[in-house]
Amino acid sequence: MVAFSRSSLRLLDSAVTQFTDDNRRKRWAAWKQDHPEIEREPGVHWSHWGEQRLPSDIVETALLALDRMATCLRSERDRAWSNNLEDEVSDLDNELSHIHSIERFIHDAPTERPRRVG
Repeated sequence: MVAFSRSSLRLLDSAVTQFTDDNRRKRWAAWKQDHPEIEREPGVHWSHWGEQRLPSDIVETALLALDRMATCLRSERDRAWSNNLEDEVSDLDNELSHIHSIERFIHDAPTERPRRVG
């Protein structure tokens, strides 16, 4: 099973809660509850996938939520930039980098069936 770091899982939970509809939130919560192993244990290498695969609908929900979160953060960063708030810009850039690393991780993860393209 794909395992996320504790901070990545918190970010995913926040994104799904804030940026998806009720059906996706319920599906995410149910899947997460059924798979506590998605939180990586200390000492387990990030690329140790195991035998299980991520369900395609979970992948789609996570990527949708992260994309929407990144869009909002980019808007906040642009506002901070125009107001010369360098510390805030830096913090938002760090958050965006974390989001992009999670997106890459999810894209590399094995799924139950091929993802839709387009």
